[in-house]
Amino acid sequence: MNTTKSKNTQIRQRQNTEQIALAKYINNGKLDVHLRKKQEEFILKKSNLMLSNIKKYFGTSVKIVFNETSLYVSLIFKDKTIDDSVIKKLTTH
Repeated sequence: MNTTKSKNTQIRQRQNTEQIALAKYINNGKLDVHLRKKQEEFILKKSNLMLSNIKKYFGTSVKIVFNETSLYVSLIFKDKTIDDSVIKKLTTH
């Protein structure tokens, strides 16, 4: 019984230590910095994927205009007519 009680005490102490470490990580702002960095990495990755797909499917027939963020762009098609092949590309991908 002492062994079980001792193990439970060790588990609680480890959990308390982890909670204290997390609290310090949050309080000193390191969690915010970490999350901002990861968010920037995610946005950059998504933006690059979006741009590579636009170039892949539309090539030089489209001009990309960046707006407020890297995930918000306008596409200006050089050819004013949008034929069935362009519509198909837009709806299938």
